[in-house]
Order: sequence, then C-alpha cells, then structure tokens
Amino acid sequence: MIFASWFLLAALSTAAVLDPRQSLNSKALDQLSDRTAHLESITDLSLSTASALLEKRRVPKAHCGALIDPRLISSCRDAFDFLPNTGPVISFGQRVLKGRVNHVMPFFVLDSKGLCAISINITEPLVQKEEETVERVAEALNEVFAQCILADPPRAGTVSGMGTSHTLSFSIDAPKLAGQTQIQCFNQEGAPLSESGCAKTLDLVPYNFRPQFFGPSADPRITVDLPQAWKETPGRTTGCGIVLSSIIGGTVQATWAQVWMMGAVVNAVCVRQGQSGAIRCK
Repeated sequence: MIFASWFLLAALSTAAVLDPRQSLNSKALDQLSDRTAHLESITDLSLSTASALLEKRRVPKAHCGALIDPRLISSCRDAFDFLPNTGPVISFGQRVLKGRVNHVMPFFVLDSKGLCAISINITEPLVQKEEETVERVAEALNEVFAQCILADPPRAGTVSGMGTSHTLSFSIDAPKLAGQTQIQCFNQEGAPLSESGCAKTLDLVPYNFRPQFFGPSADPRITVDLPQAWKETPGRTTGCGIVLSSIIGGTVQATWAQVWMMGAVVNAVCVRQGQSGAIRCK
C-alpha cells in the first residue's frame, strides 16, 4: 500500500504546560504534589465533590504491552513537558462537548520529535464526559512510565479505569501511522514559538478506525474526495490551516485515525516549534 498524502499545517497559539521538573520515576510519586509547580499553585483551592472522591481512589496498576525501541525512552520523557495544565480538575469529553470540556477526544500529546505519544481516551463510547484531578493524571502517567517505559526491555503501557465513570485510560506508546513517514518543516522566519500549535484545528479532522479510500472523485472506490482542508476560523487570512491531498493522484486506503495522527505529528515536530510543516506517508 502506498500512502502518498501530505498534511500541511500553519499558524500558532499558546498554552501553559506542566512543569518540566515533574517526576518520571516511581520514588517520586509519593512526593508528586511537592515537586510539580502546577500542584503547588492550587494549594488553596477547594476541589469539587467529584474530585474529592477521585482522590480517595488508588491509581490502578499499569498494564504493559508491545515492546518499544529503547531509544524512545528519552522521547517519552520529553512528551511529559508538553502536557497542558488546565486546572486542579481536568475534564475530557466526546467531540459533541467541544467548548464545554477542557479536552475532546482524541487527546494525544507528542514529544518534539513525534516519536512518542501520551494518549488519554474515554474507552466507553456511551460515556460523554470524564473528569480526573491533575494529581491523579500525573500519577497514572508516572505509573505507566515507571512500570512499562522504564522496564527491561521497554514496553508501551496503559492505566485504565480512571475518571468518575472508570472509563478513562492513560497510555504511552509510539504513534500509529500509515507507513513510513517523511517530515519537512519550513517557513520559520518571524514565527513565534507555540506549545499547542494546531491542536484545536485537528479537532475538526474526522477520527475513526473505519477503512476509507482517499483520492480523486473519478475513482468509483473513493469514499473521501481529495483534497480536504480544515481551518479553525474560516474566512480569516491568519490562523491554522490543514490540507490533506494526494501527490500522485491515485487511490489511498487508510483510516481517519491514521490521517489525524499524521497531522498530530506535524503539529508536534513543526508547528509547535514555530514552523509550518508537511508529512508524507508511503
């Protein structure tokens, strides 16, 4: 299979991130609240009843999965620095709740090389919204990192059963793309750095795991006509734009989840660093 599409992303925004001093080892879990700046800043805040109940539960043990390249350990550590800080309690929801929760599905945070992904998912489709405290989010991800990423040999890992409805999962793994990739960043002159990049625009791109045929409408097999384009604020000359097109004019089979992840990688590697970018999968 040849996946010969390009994702082009441009424009920038800003967001707070978790303090880079945050611990990434099991010994630091007991001292987590003392070693993370975002937790120190909420000392005098009262948490909601839901968050108080969440704090009483222990974080489940991590389940380790497929082997990963040991060279990804530093990339996974780097990904922690880009986790957004949105307050003492973080809300996650399906896309229909955009604007009413802190983060909509899918939620991925990638390192600056696009090699390791932290993902947070609502595992039950019928559950529209989940909440979790910042402290327990940090503990869950530290559990995965300590028990799986730092294992010998290193493995991907997941903590499940989190959130008010016990359907929130936290995973660390390499991003799943549609084949080998080539990434090109460009147009850096005068562009400010951005932590979030085009993350909000990516929320407009479909995300599911159903196989699709991408290409020109003249092909009877096509289910998604190319090119496709998305812009967070239509009509404006500035802002983030995403374009998906085929550079050979042929038919491409992939899922929207793979296409979405292509954009997430370019966002992490290029846009978040203040550049536009393109990715080619083949």
